[in-house]
Amino acid sequence: MAFRRQLQQLINNRDDEYPLQFKEFKEIIRPFKPRSKTFKKAYEEYKNIFNHIPENTIIYQPTPLTNISGFRSREKNKTLHLLKPELKINTDKPSSFPLKDNIKKYQLHKVAPRNTYLIDIMIVRDLYYLVAINVNTRYLYVKLTNLQVSEDEYSIDDRKSTISYLNALRALMDQGMKVQYLQGDGEKAFNSVESNQFYADNGIEFIPIERQVKGAYPAFMRFEQLAGNGTIPTHSSLGIIDRVIRTLRDMAYNMKISLITPNIMEELVYQYNNAPHKTLSKLAGFQVSPQQAQDDPQLEGFIVRRICQENYNIKSSPGFILQNDTNVKVYNQTDRMMKRRTKIQPGEFVVKGFKNGLYDVEGEVNGVNKIQKLPRTRISPIWN
Repeated sequence: MAFRRQLQQLINNRDDEYPLQFKEFKEIIRPFKPRSKTFKKAYEEYKNIFNHIPENTIIYQPTPLTNISGFRSREKNKTLHLLKPELKINTDKPSSFPLKDNIKKYQLHKVAPRNTYLIDIMIVRDLYYLVAINVNTRYLYVKLTNLQVSEDEYSIDDRKSTISYLNALRALMDQGMKVQYLQGDGEKAFNSVESNQFYADNGIEFIPIERQVKGAYPAFMRFEQLAGNGTIPTHSSLGIIDRVIRTLRDMAYNMKISLITPNIMEELVYQYNNAPHKTLSKLAGFQVSPQQAQDDPQLEGFIVRRICQENYNIKSSPGFILQNDTNVKVYNQTDRMMKRRTKIQPGEFVVKGFKNGLYDVEGEVNGVNKIQKLPRTRISPIWN
């Protein structure tokens, strides 16, 4: 008992967050360890005392059994039922969602008023780049937000601050970026008080991106509901800039470059703007680069009209239009921080309207009734 009290005193005096390593523990207790006790047994006793300190333990009440099989397989359930006749068979239908088919048939192309840019921050290790792309012409501007201290030295402080963002945006405007509308998400600096004042002073309108639920969970997963009750940008809203950032990284890889330093980024942007762009070329009917579309307002107008025509054809196609009060299932967006267990959001959902290419869908998500604004690709009608 005396040794146990000494161990308790050791723990109280040190106030460690984690147990001592075995080697360190041996040296500390060597002067007072009983000869009858091995260091290994003494260490186990020490850890047992340490882990039973109230703040070092977690109490879980046993979760009541539901007596439901954890499998949907008929063969597995047949075998388990013979062993446990009281076991209930899971009657839930396997979740399925026609995402690929929906994207193929119902994906609308983004189009915007002239001089509309999407913005985001591209992180390359300790270098932060403000990326801006013209929605219609796909013309790209990129500027480092890190403060340049010397020729090859950059500060890692305040690179995501409002001041750094506005300095980078001013630099892009000085390079010739004529911007009337801005869309961005995820960065506080984009929609700060100072940024909104800058927009007002320069005739710029900032348009917030629509967001969608990130990971929806059923009522019995209350912890996951609370922990995963966040949102992410609607993919169709920021898809263009997401793709161009991936393209820049792929280009650097193809050039056998690991770190995209400012001189490399300048070359990447030059190549991107002057090479034929797949989407622009398809819409125009001949090879077109972002630079050509940016320099030719008539060409931009032609491309915009083609996009509008394609979007009209998609919205006029069978199955795109869903009437109000249509029961639908909603695609359950993947939550990277947690494990999605079903491809569709649990619950019942109803269409309540359609505006600007997005459907208003009402239903309970993570315990809260809400209206989600979703593209047609993310919802599918349930026909009775």
